[in-house]
Amino acid sequence: MMSAHTFGQTTENHHIPHTKLRMSRHEVDDRDWLELAQSTKVKDLLAAKPKQALRGLPILVDRSATIEETLQLLKDNNILSVPVVDMSGCHKGRKVDLDTFDGFVDVLDILDYLLWHMRREDAKEFFRTSITEVVRFATGSHSIIVRRRDTITAVVLALRAPLPRTVPHRVAVLDDEDRVADVLTQSDLISFFARHSARFPSLSKGTLKELGLMQPCVTVHSKTSFTDALRLLHDNRVSGIAIVDDNWVLCGCFSASDLRGITVESFYRFNTTVLDFVQEVVKTVRELVEKSHLDLH
Repeated sequence: MMSAHTFGQTTENHHIPHTKLRMSRHEVDDRDWLELAQSTKVKDLLAAKPKQALRGLPILVDRSATIEETLQLLKDNNILSVPVVDMSGCHKGRKVDLDTFDGFVDVLDILDYLLWHMRREDAKEFFRTSITEVVRFATGSHSIIVRRRDTITAVVLALRAPLPRTVPHRVAVLDDEDRVADVLTQSDLISFFARHSARFPSLSKGTLKELGLMQPCVTVHSKTSFTDALRLLHDNRVSGIAIVDDNWVLCGCFSASDLRGITVESFYRFNTTVLDFVQEVVKTVRELVEKSHLDLH
């Protein structure tokens, strides 16, 4: 059983030093940002989620599930990540405690494990591997968690916590009984601060370049092998790369979402070009959409 290390147990110790964001044309004092982060509780952030946002843990995968089963679950539900738990030990109401919660696994974690695994065993053995092995491989024994009574500062610190092979994008939220009752993601934080952007007029009006948020676009040639494109995606720790032709004209995009639902049979495509793989994925998705429309009628 994986042990759980708690980040952000008490709000008293969570202090982000006061700093100033230096930009090319002006300086932004982030005191208001820190005040909001340190005065807002996790429970308040959860309550402020848009009504259409999923609450709680609606989708789970059992720790005994295989990689193939997990990828199919991600594809069927159109998601990139899922909590891994011991379903036999879950309490009523789909509550998960620390003894039954292994952590989160996402498509990039599976990609990382795949690249490590490709040199060791065959495809069938890879897909039969327990998803818990991927969680251990990606995160070691660290489960990134916060409590409902913690402040947003704790969430920020938890998302910055170093892990062996992955960058956390979400944290589990514990209720008053130390059960995993909800999930907070980077997107939730972005949405929250966007709704309060009026409190940071200088920051909200800054350009991406001024804020230092622009990064070089990772590109790959359309004739690059799919396997090499996988390694490029992994080595740059990005979720997507641009596909260009000989004239540097954009002709496609390869992203982590394209890896959902791959099976043993998909491995024959690993010898094709990245563009061929993406086009095959698009074709498959289009066929599934058309089939779903026919089923509705």
